[in-house]
Amino acid sequence: MSGSQQVSFFDSDKVSLTQAKVFIINALSNFDEALGARATKILQDDNRLNIVEQDEPSTNIMMSCSPAGITIDDLKAMDMYIEDDAFRKKFGPYFTEQENRRAHAVINLEYHGTVESVSWFAHELGHAIADDVQVDNDKTFRDFSWDELEQQAYLVQFIVAAKMIEKNPQYSIDDFGLGSIQSSRERVSQVGHARDLYEQALEKTEASRTDFVLGVMSGGEVSSQVYADRHHTPRIENN
Repeated sequence: MSGSQQVSFFDSDKVSLTQAKVFIINALSNFDEALGARATKILQDDNRLNIVEQDEPSTNIMMSCSPAGITIDDLKAMDMYIEDDAFRKKFGPYFTEQENRRAHAVINLEYHGTVESVSWFAHELGHAIADDVQVDNDKTFRDFSWDELEQQAYLVQFIVAAKMIEKNPQYSIDDFGLGSIQSSRERVSQVGHARDLYEQALEKTEASRTDFVLGVMSGGEVSSQVYADRHHTPRIENN
């Protein structure tokens, strides 16, 4: 079953954005109530969601989360800045801003109602949740390596994907964009670390699971132990 097929257990041809939100909130709440509460707060606030529903993917699919306070200088430092004209041509007319001067993260997403689209919605939500936790702990995205930021988001994505597989065992992790990521060795490493985090969280009691997840998101003691090699992942550019 490929990622382009639709989610049958929602009893519709495609998963509406509302259905996706409900499913994601329930999946995260079942895993950890505090995580579900943070997801609910974000997904019920339209000011934090810049989401466009499309029947078919466009040539350039927008999937991102702009953390609180990110500037053009930040983007340039991260080698992620695109000249404004080029950005608008690539992602406009719905997505035109690269920086985010707000005090909260904003999810930017082109949503298609497929299994994989629900999964990547969860990924970007993971970034937003982590950003909220970091702000609550007097930190920002600037305090974390790129590996850490991505692993935080992949953790949330794994939780939601696991719930979808539980509902429909015929699905596999490949259907959610997590089993065959081939962009770089760096990305493969991030996904592998996130899977380890997910499996470790599963082993925790209800009370300690909350502390574990918050530790991962905030860069606390748990996170620093798990990511002991976080600054040593080689970056492999595609040829």
